[in-house]
Amino acid sequence: MGPTGDVFRALQIHPTRFCNLTCLHCYSSSGPDQREELSAPLLEEAITQAFAEGYNDLAFSGGEPVLYGELRRLMEHGKSLGMVTNLTSNGMLLNGDRLAQLDGVTDLLAISLDGVPESHNKMRNSPNAFERMSANLEGVRKMGIPFGFIFTLTMTNLHELKWVTDFAIEQGASLLQIHPLEEVGRGLAKLPG
Repeated sequence: MGPTGDVFRALQIHPTRFCNLTCLHCYSSSGPDQREELSAPLLEEAITQAFAEGYNDLAFSGGEPVLYGELRRLMEHGKSLGMVTNLTSNGMLLNGDRLAQLDGVTDLLAISLDGVPESHNKMRNSPNAFERMSANLEGVRKMGIPFGFIFTLTMTNLHELKWVTDFAIEQGASLLQIHPLEEVGRGLAKLPG
C-alpha cells in the first residue's frame, strides 16, 4: 500500500511498562516493578510494516520510554523511513544521556503536566516530580527539541487549566493537549473522573 501523501496515520508504541513513577492515573499501571518490554527487533519489524501500510507518524509512550534501552535505535529506524517521531515522557529523567539520546531523532516531545506543582506531585505520586520535570526543560530547549505538555483533565484539576496554559506559554511549549482521565489501570480506582 505505501505512504499516502498528506494523510496522517500514527503508530503508537509502548515499548515498556517500566517507569520511575507510580502515577495515580496511569492507564497501564506502569511503575518501577513493571519490567515487561517488547524486543527491539520485533518493534523494528512492526515499524517497518506499519510504514509500508501508510503509517507516517511514530509515537512512543509507556511506561517511561526513555528507560527503554533501545529507544534511540527505534527512533532512528523510524526517521530512516521518513516517519515523524514523537515521544511522551514524564520529564523527570530528561537530562544527561537520556536527553542526549533524543537529539536529532525527536520531532516532538510531549511532557506530562497535571496542574500546579502541588497537584502535579500528588498525581505523579512523587514529592518532587514537578521540580525535577521543570528543571529539565532548559536542557530540552537548549537541545532544540520542539516540546509541549499533556494535561490529564480530572474533576480535581479542572480549575488549574488556566495555570497550565500560562505555564506552557511561559516555557515556550508548541503544544498543549488536554486528555480526559482514562478510567483503566490505576486511573479506575484512584481518581474521580
